[in-house]
Formats: sequence, C-alpha cells, structure tokens
Amino acid sequence: MEGEAVLLENLQLANNLSVSMYDFSRKVAGDRWLISIKCIASTGLPEDFFKEKLEQESDSGLVDDIEKKFGGCLSYEIVRELNFVDENEKDRSVINLVDSLRKNSIDYMSRKSFLDKLLAKKYDEFKQEILVERELGLTEKDKEYEDEGPADFSACFQH
Repeated sequence: MEGEAVLLENLQLANNLSVSMYDFSRKVAGDRWLISIKCIASTGLPEDFFKEKLEQESDSGLVDDIEKKFGGCLSYEIVRELNFVDENEKDRSVINLVDSLRKNSIDYMSRKSFLDKLLAKKYDEFKQEILVERELGLTEKDKEYEDEGPADFSACFQH
C-alpha cells in the first residue's frame, strides 16, 4: 500500500483494543481511483501471557523468541478496496467502506473472545515460523535478504 495515509478515525473499544482507520485511496488513471481503507487494531499483551506459556512449553528459548516477534503488542489489520471507481463516486465509496467496516468488523473485534482467539492464533503462527526457521537453520542475516528481482535467464534462449 503506497501513498499518503489519511487518518479517518480512532476508536477505543471496551476490550481495550485501539482501532484506527486510514484512507490510502489514490488516483490510478484519468478520473479513476483505487479506494483503499485500512483498519488497524492493536493492544498491549497481557502481562502474564508469556509466564503461562513458559509453564506450558518445554523450550523457554522458543517462548522468548515468540515474545520478541510480538514486539510488545498484538495487532490485526483489515484492508478493503474498490478498484477503478469514478472520481464522482470516490467520497461516497470511502464513506460506504468505512461504514461497512464499522458495522461488520468493529462489532466483531469488540468481543473479548476476539482478543483471546487472535492472541492464540498469532502465538501459533509465530511459533510455527520460528520452528521452520530453526529447522532450515536461518540466521538473522538470511531473514533480512531481499530479492534482487527476477533472475536473468536470457542466456538460455540464445542460439
């Protein structure tokens, strides 16, 4: 998602989740727009969460690595987009997407069970990533590697 973000609104939900909605819309051609609304929800982690995990996991180093991946907070993102929207419909489309997110997603995210399930899901995802990295023997340097683009196979097609 490129371009300038415009903060549309901040919400504080009853379950201590902070939700921010941003408009990343941009002109794509002539009078046509890509309408892009990003909803970012975040909260701090429960203080005793990793203490409980240390008691459950046999590998304390794994729990420490997972805690580092969390970076002290739990976050969740939703992106909704409409492509090739007429410039005259842009503002109405933004309002409709924000209303739809508010109506459908905010109610769901405000539940206590949402945070519990999200935390468990993220923990399992981070755990799996770390276990795969360990299995493959990846170092921090390997993880920072950026692809230099497509390989040059032109030599394969020369006569």
